[in-house]
Amino acid sequence: MTTNMSDPLFCFFVIFSHGIKVFYTNRSLGEYLSAHHYLFKQCTVLELGAGCTGIPGLVASKCGAKLVIFTDHPQNDEAFKMLEQNCQQNGLDINSFMIKDLDWNSLDLNQTCNDIQVLDYILAADVFYDFSVFVSLLRTIRTLLEMYPKAACIFAYEERNLMWLPDFEIKNYDFFSSNWSIEHLLLVNKLCCRRVRIVDTSLHSIHIGIICRETDFMEASRIFAGIEGGATHSKLLFIDETGRKYGEWTNSGLNYCLDGFDIVGDRIAKWIHLAKKEVGIVGPLAAVGMGLSGAEDEKNNQQFIEFLKDQHGDIAIEFSVSSDAVVAIAASFRKGGVVVISGTGSTCRLLKPDNTVYGVGGWGHQISDGGSAFWIARRLVQYIFDEEDGLFPSPYPISNIKHLFLEFFDLSDKTGILEVLYTDFDKSKFAAFTAYVIKEARDDPLVQHVFCDAGELLGSYVRAISKNFDEEMFINTPVLLIGSVWKSWELLKSGFICGLRSSGSRIRQVTLHTPLETPALGAAILNNDIHGRGWIVCNMCYRQFVRIFFSEMPSDDDIPGRDWIMCNICCRAASSSPSCISFYLTKCGHIFCNKCLIGIASFEGTSRKCLYCKKEISICKISRDMPITAQAYLQSPKDLLAESMAEISQVLKFQATHASYLGKRFNSMVKLNYVNRGSTGANRNDYDKLHRFCYEVLRKKTELERELLDKVEPMSENGIINEKKEKPSSIAMTTKNDLHSNQTVDVTETSVISGLTLPENQ
Repeated sequence: MTTNMSDPLFCFFVIFSHGIKVFYTNRSLGEYLSAHHYLFKQCTVLELGAGCTGIPGLVASKCGAKLVIFTDHPQNDEAFKMLEQNCQQNGLDINSFMIKDLDWNSLDLNQTCNDIQVLDYILAADVFYDFSVFVSLLRTIRTLLEMYPKAACIFAYEERNLMWLPDFEIKNYDFFSSNWSIEHLLLVNKLCCRRVRIVDTSLHSIHIGIICRETDFMEASRIFAGIEGGATHSKLLFIDETGRKYGEWTNSGLNYCLDGFDIVGDRIAKWIHLAKKEVGIVGPLAAVGMGLSGAEDEKNNQQFIEFLKDQHGDIAIEFSVSSDAVVAIAASFRKGGVVVISGTGSTCRLLKPDNTVYGVGGWGHQISDGGSAFWIARRLVQYIFDEEDGLFPSPYPISNIKHLFLEFFDLSDKTGILEVLYTDFDKSKFAAFTAYVIKEARDDPLVQHVFCDAGELLGSYVRAISKNFDEEMFINTPVLLIGSVWKSWELLKSGFICGLRSSGSRIRQVTLHTPLETPALGAAILNNDIHGRGWIVCNMCYRQFVRIFFSEMPSDDDIPGRDWIMCNICCRAASSSPSCISFYLTKCGHIFCNKCLIGIASFEGTSRKCLYCKKEISICKISRDMPITAQAYLQSPKDLLAESMAEISQVLKFQATHASYLGKRFNSMVKLNYVNRGSTGANRNDYDKLHRFCYEVLRKKTELERELLDKVEPMSENGIINEKKEKPSSIAMTTKNDLHSNQTVDVTETSVISGLTLPENQ
């Protein structure tokens, strides 16, 4: 660009006259246009109040505008002459610009615009100076925007300060001050205005803004943008509340931790500007949701949002930033879930239904990135160096991998990799070695070994993040898999399952999914949810990849059988939301809630394997309509006693008999041990202690039996027990002599309770 901002043409003149005085706003607007040069290629631009220099129009022409129309008041002949000279000195082609007079008070603009078929931008530098012309100025802008509906007006104005105003303006400060507003004029003309940025210097505060039609503004405010900013590739999506997509675009990676706020922010603004231009959107979007690589720190995210609002306020009204992993979940699961990304790097994130986020990993290749393509490539290379250095032997031969290593990096010797890793380091390029190895040596045992280790690390990510799960998520954990490494699932599978089942895991089941929709959609959805705009109507698009069941529960807190309904998750669910819980009784005598039945059966009569004892079972729902034989297990002892004292008698006899067998068996074993070891004083003391303990247990047992019989007799006298029912027969009480009996215990003679079907193999 040949326009030189230090040229005398851009200096301030002391002569006051409309069109001849040059203000600092011309330079600020010119610099803004130069920074956004991509907007003006092959465009038609009209400048209002161009004056003697036409700096904004000149910059637009240098940025590639096809045609620039400079306009000013018809009486400014002197300004027109200087403007034409300025265009010639800046090398503008005679066919690339026009100079026309335009009176803002004129109601007919056809004379000015009769040769203009298309108009893309209206430029105006410091036209909001003399507020006596504001009415006619806004009317002119409205007329131009009505004639060219998809055009927009980019303007700049200055906040004036008494400290540096010329004498003439100080005398007329009330007339020229910035204590004015065009809000009511915008409403009257059905226009909308949005500030883009403020340029502050020691002497000036320049505001740059955009004006568009109210209809264009409302149309744009219905559209949301979502950005997935990965480490190497990014995707932009436009969507409205109905789920209609306006377009998708791809670009390079976005990571403000690596490139800084200004570079990434400007890159995003450029991307959205070009996409809006392609779609035909003029005003600012409703919101931009971003899921960016490295956007883990909330404080930094807020600073980045403030940067976008301060420097690029015209692209959207609202902004939100989160990590690329979180928006991937939002695109796939409405009630939250887990995402494990394994591409160039790796990370794991949990998004809960209340939009809280938890993370494991994702700290970069120097700290973590376990299981990623970079990690796999580095591990393979490390095996080569460790084996040849004699430091650690490789578990499998390295010859094939070393050949591929030298071939991929175009090295004659392994030491050449130092230049790749340090002098000319490129994380993505180094990680690409993993894809090359998979293509050329998928069946190599060392490759399979390293991928298994990578899978274990990725599985450990899920196990580690499960400490933040709600109870329901332990039953069936939805996991979204993103990244090129997951394409080699068969190599990762065994290690991944091992990582999931490592010590402390409470996860029962994992369902793996792969996305069918871009995470950029999740960024738009999450942004919409954060700002309370309601849900974007769209289908959650993902494909179920594989479902993994874990029947064994290593954690003591959730081992079935530790509570009366076999799993503590059921207990907690029943206490928190009892109306949403149903319980089922299995033939093997276990109880599970309906949430446990994922993987068993949710309806009666279907044979499945019990989660606890692994046996084929049938189930029935616990209700008033369940079979009578099953209902007996849920009745109170008093009701059972009233129904059948004969059955209670058999129960008591059963328990007393087994107590006696236990005592005799114990006595026999203790005596045998005593004889074999010799009758030393120490052994005798141990025997006496055990003997007294066993006797005390049996004595308490007898007391309880007698107490129960004492309670049974009054019930019989009061008519609670049916006379036709068999009265309880005498019960053989356990005595101290039973401890000295050498009678052989025969458990096969034990009787069973009649009338009830006991659970099998309790």
